[in-house]
Amino acid sequence: MSSKKNFYEEQYSKGETKGPRWYQPLTPWVKTREDVAFDIITELPYLGGNYLDLGCGEGDLVNRLAPFFKRSVGTDIAENRLAIANKKYGTKNVTFEFTDLDKKLPYRTNSFDVITCLGVIEYTFDPYFVMREINRVLKPGGILILEVPNLGYLPERLKLLFGILPSWPDASGWQGGRLHNFTSGSLRRLGDETGFTTVTLTGAGFMQPLRAYWPSLLCGDAMSVYKKTLKR
Repeated sequence: MSSKKNFYEEQYSKGETKGPRWYQPLTPWVKTREDVAFDIITELPYLGGNYLDLGCGEGDLVNRLAPFFKRSVGTDIAENRLAIANKKYGTKNVTFEFTDLDKKLPYRTNSFDVITCLGVIEYTFDPYFVMREINRVLKPGGILILEVPNLGYLPERLKLLFGILPSWPDASGWQGGRLHNFTSGSLRRLGDETGFTTVTLTGAGFMQPLRAYWPSLLCGDAMSVYKKTLKR
């Protein structure tokens, strides 16, 4: 496990990648995955319970959402990023903890009302194991927001047509350490087979409101909003 932990600590030692240089001038018109998740969660009819962010990085999304919950927890495998998160945002009701998603989550069954997992599950050994663990710690009727790179994105389809594998700007290693690829359809199926109902499928990025009309083709990521439907 230490080699995996070291890989991600080194991967993010310079902070989050900002994407290709040509894309950076467009950022004022970009809605990030954190922005989309924030909007979805803050529009839920019930808030004030417990919130968990799996793969929280330096804790920015946890900090944004903390005012809406009694307890907020961020987890990550990279302890250097957790140290930054705790220094910036850690309080009595906002905590940041080490968690390896390839192992059982260290939380009681039915502990959280809302869980986010953005850009993480594609790096785990067994996404089905991770989803079942999320289902276990999520309360019945609770909401999960899961986000992954979208292999069905039009530019990715064209790349595959010419034999070019998916890649990640500024990332090292084989596909930046990514172990699995997803489309909107496979993301829906993943939820269906692990005790969730898909509420909606969307995505983030440049001109997000327009691209979200056809996210399976026009969004570089696939974001699914699930509701827990089965007790685990």
